[in-house]
Amino acid sequence: MGLGRNIIEISAGIGFCLGSLTVGYSAMNYVIHHNKVVQDSERTIYTKADGFFGHTRLTINDDGTTELKRNVFLRSIYYDEKDNDGKVDKISEYHPNGPSTRFDRKKHLNKFPARFQEADRDYRAQIQRFKPLMAKR
Repeated sequence: MGLGRNIIEISAGIGFCLGSLTVGYSAMNYVIHHNKVVQDSERTIYTKADGFFGHTRLTINDDGTTELKRNVFLRSIYYDEKDNDGKVDKISEYHPNGPSTRFDRKKHLNKFPARFQEADRDYRAQIQRFKPLMAKR
């Protein structure tokens, strides 16, 4: 009976530690990224927390161009919108354990139209999500 009890105690201890780390990281992510606005002489940066491990950063440069970076667990996606038409001009995806990909609308639209449709839809949804935060400025 002693071995079974030790296994239960060790499992409970590991579960408690993992749970504490998850809650701690989530709280830190929320404090650092949720509804934050930073402005300097060239840009305004807005950030929002996305669940336990993710966040999204919207950068609006003074020249009107925008950059949207979405960090989700073990993956980062960047959208660049350079000509103010509401369509993503460049997509970059980074995976720590896999291939990274880059798409340029001028070069790759005909070959990957669905990828750009998805990026445009996500970009517009994120802009809508940030509008209440941008209205406060």
